Amino acid sequence: MGPACTTSGPCRLTKDDAVSQTLSKFFPPVRYKEMGTKWVKYVSTKQATPIEMTHVKQEVDRILKVRCSRKAPLCVIREDVLSDLIREILRQVTIDCPEQGLLLRRVLDHNEMEFNAYETLLRFTDAFVGRKWAEWQHWKADRTRQIHELEDTKRILEFQAAELKHKVDQLEKKNQEMKIKWDAARMEEIKYYKKTGEHLRNVYSHLVGRSEP
Repeated sequence: MGPACTTSGPCRLTKDDAVSQTLSKFFPPVRYKEMGTKWVKYVSTKQATPIEMTHVKQEVDRILKVRCSRKAPLCVIREDVLSDLIREILRQVTIDCPEQGLLLRRVLDHNEMEFNAYETLLRFTDAFVGRKWAEWQHWKADRTRQIHELEDTKRILEFQAAELKHKVDQLEKKNQEMKIKWDAARMEEIKYYKKTGEHLRNVYSHLVGRSEP
């Protein structure tokens, strides 16, 4: 805590006090129990060195690569990994300037709200796409079944048509054979009647010739 105010008017905090209060607001103390002893863990107010920040960045890049994060669209893995880095950046900015830390926290909260909104929209979009995909799969399966049924019906009709054509050909062949036989019998009958008529004429002529004086 900072020193007590000794002057009249509003009390002005030192930078260290402002940093401590702001960090405590952003990162509340963590109370835990270990080996029967209660502990309280406070956020560090020590500024990180450039080497430490470089090491943190390299470690974050390594974890992102190992966990196969995506740069777009939304990636839960990237959000999870970068959250620790963002918290460290917020801590560093707050230590350097508490006012900028407050501003950065507002920006981060706004971005988090936008991320949650996009995540919700993406979830509903995925659900909609999944529902449409299921409907399309059902439609496809139904159409495939109908196509198979129509193909089976087509094969049956083609078989029946082939049978009917065979029967028609057989009937036409039989009718043709019967017509040939009938024509032959008719010709034989005509020949017989002609021959008989000729014979009768000859007999008649012979009889008539004998009866003349």
